Amino acid sequence: MKAAKSVQPVIPGLASPYRRLIARGIDLVIGWFVILPLSIVVLIPISNAMGESESAKTAFGLIFAGFFVLVLIIYDTVMTALLGRTVGKMALGLRVVDINGDKLTLGNAFLRSLLLYFFGVVILFGIVITASILGWVFFAGLGKHQQFPHEKATKSYVMMKSKSGVVEVIKVTPHDDLERLKDSGLISEEEYTRKRKELGY
Repeated sequence: MKAAKSVQPVIPGLASPYRRLIARGIDLVIGWFVILPLSIVVLIPISNAMGESESAKTAFGLIFAGFFVLVLIIYDTVMTALLGRTVGKMALGLRVVDINGDKLTLGNAFLRSLLLYFFGVVILFGIVITASILGWVFFAGLGKHQQFPHEKATKSYVMMKSKSGVVEVIKVTPHDDLERLKDSGLISEEEYTRKRKELGY
């Protein structure tokens, strides 16, 4: 006996993914040109208080990114709960409803917005990580002279340029390599001493 197939309800009037994507794009444009500048203005005092050190800049960058996403979530939540649609959805003639065709409650609108941006960030992070891994593989394949394909084809190199404007060829000696390994903690003190003796210094 065959198992009965679950019947999926047919919901008339569903918006196409492309239309929804365009609407989301409009909302992101609003976020970029309206919410982003407002976020910068709001967070300027915090930036000034944190100072100019590299660690402070990194921390502020994380705070700013979190604040920006939070404001986007609030914008999406409030517009969806109160009006049933964001500005982007208004422009495309779309609305967000529950199973009964009513506007979402504030809680459901918040959960929807939170999950939207959470998965958006996760997907973006996954793309960045993938690109980074592929980038690492690509750079690892450049060879010891770090030549890109167009440089290999033309037998050209990218070198450090000295103050005099003449290309300066940097030669790395075994001594330099050994010191670099020691400084980075890749070899022990005993190994470092033994290698020094082998190199005669």
